Amino acid sequence: MMRWLWVFCLWGAEVAMAEPLPVRHVQGSMQKTLVVRSETGAVIAQGALQQVAHGTDMSLHLVYTFRDGSVDDESTEFSQRGVFRLVRDRHVQKGSYFFRPIDVSEEMATGIVTIRDKDGRAETIHSQLPEDLANGLLGTLLLNAKEGGPAFRVSYLAPVRKGRLVKLAMTSDGAGDFRMAGMKKTAHIFRVKAELGGITSMVASAAGMRPADTRVWIVEGDSPELVRIQGQMYVGGPLVSIELAGTTFSP
Repeated sequence: MMRWLWVFCLWGAEVAMAEPLPVRHVQGSMQKTLVVRSETGAVIAQGALQQVAHGTDMSLHLVYTFRDGSVDDESTEFSQRGVFRLVRDRHVQKGSYFFRPIDVSEEMATGIVTIRDKDGRAETIHSQLPEDLANGLLGTLLLNAKEGGPAFRVSYLAPVRKGRLVKLAMTSDGAGDFRMAGMKKTAHIFRVKAELGGITSMVASAAGMRPADTRVWIVEGDSPELVRIQGQMYVGGPLVSIELAGTTFSP
């Protein structure tokens, strides 16, 4: 569902191959409105998500428009034939809110990664992309995770230099209450952590570039819904809360 919050600017890490996540809840067409809040609760951006079904294939477009004119725009295509598989993804961040602009795309069928600079010049890299690559898909995958189930891991391509693969571990992290349309509801919370390991972890910590853990709030049920993500939109950036419009959370 929602595009993931942060972009890792890390040095390379060894990433083991893993299997894509099985489909428990088939995704369909939908539209959502989102709100991005600062740590003080001030609204700093509005988000619009549109997901369209093409048979068993899906296209997802999520754009955040900031009050300062910055933009975070991601378009993702994926299939859901028994398991979720990324087809292609393009992610653009630009404007004064972001430490550095990014424009990165991945094409799974060819293994081509394209990185564009601020002037639009493109560098193309041929890479062996893992089948569990989850760029643009992390929210969708968590909608299909089992509450209280075992931790699972996926691969993520960080848009640094020629691209670096990192592993993300997702674990259950309790529950939280919120209100929607005046009714009190409870969400299951997942914690997402970047597994760097070894010298990579030491260097990232020393440089202040270790990404903060992210907490994702999911309402369980026959049609689970992602209602909140708390984390960073880029490494080293301020903590924010992305919330489904019409929901309220206690401080």
